[in-house]
Amino acid sequence: MLSALRYCLLPFFFFPLVIAGTWAGGHWPLAYLLFAVGMYIVVDNLTPPLTSIQSQRAALLNDLYLFLQVPLSMLLLGVYLFKIRLMYTGTGAVTVLDLPLAPFSTAGQALAAAFAIGVHCGSNDVVAHEMMHRSSTFWKACSRILLVMTGDAQFQEAHLYGHHAAVATPSDPATARRGEGFYRFLVRSTVGQWKEAYEFERVRLRTRSGLSRWANHRVLRGNLATLLLIGIATWLCGPLGTAGYLLIMVVAKTVLEAVNYIQHYGLTREPRSKVEAHHSWECDSRGSSMYLFNLTRHAEHHANPRKPFWELRVQPTPYRLPHGYMFAIIMALIPRLWFRYADRLSNTASGPTLRSDAA
Repeated sequence: MLSALRYCLLPFFFFPLVIAGTWAGGHWPLAYLLFAVGMYIVVDNLTPPLTSIQSQRAALLNDLYLFLQVPLSMLLLGVYLFKIRLMYTGTGAVTVLDLPLAPFSTAGQALAAAFAIGVHCGSNDVVAHEMMHRSSTFWKACSRILLVMTGDAQFQEAHLYGHHAAVATPSDPATARRGEGFYRFLVRSTVGQWKEAYEFERVRLRTRSGLSRWANHRVLRGNLATLLLIGIATWLCGPLGTAGYLLIMVVAKTVLEAVNYIQHYGLTREPRSKVEAHHSWECDSRGSSMYLFNLTRHAEHHANPRKPFWELRVQPTPYRLPHGYMFAIIMALIPRLWFRYADRLSNTASGPTLRSDAA
């Protein structure tokens, strides 16, 4: 029974906490963020690694955990914008489900909450990533909805048709080069993936013309849906609603690119050669694996991208992140610390030497 609950932390623990923190307002959203980050680091470094796989009997529960990301994300964003709406209209506290819901006291509190929510909503991209690799139209649609909410609708095309084909090669914008700082990578990867996604759709729709071409443009539709959400936030909540929602999107995107950054940093392969385990940084830390639905087992994901997350196995790649994803992301945000950390890890690896390809 406990094994079946292995991946329930995000929908049944962290989402209720961040929703409750946002509902309460004040400093509670930032308190949630500090608690969550601290908990990831503690669990990753004070508990044994997670190397086992689950029984197939847990498949339906695992799919439920993924699906719950959609309504829970909507609820979280809804609570946030409703509190700004109360502030914008000058309405006092109201009662919802017999619970008092008050507006944010200041714009600073609203933006601080947006920052905390943005970090949490980085999980939208993690769950959407798992969904987009399914063959079902239903799961791909759920993936798109999650990405639209965080302003990253083009990620599906860029990841499926760009990153998986070109990972660890110079043509992949989502692979960080050795010596490339995170903030430089953030801009290069973001712009590169947008270009890729629109180019893939242009090629896919090259036989269509006129209205049919634009109506079937998946990336354009997703980006327009995001603009619609921003427009609704502006209409209902004014400039603060716009600023808050945009901040959520920017922070969530930064979290996604930080994950991209640490997953393949400095690793290279020849174009058209086979993708192997040593082209990804692997991680078997328990907290990161349970919270991120085994995204940490990244080497086998690239070898078998359609394999569901609970069946992925830890691979014997020499490149490992021994202190977990959250610790690595914090290091990446301070480039000088990250370079030392990554160099030390690569120097102890028995695989190919990292090459510096930063332009």
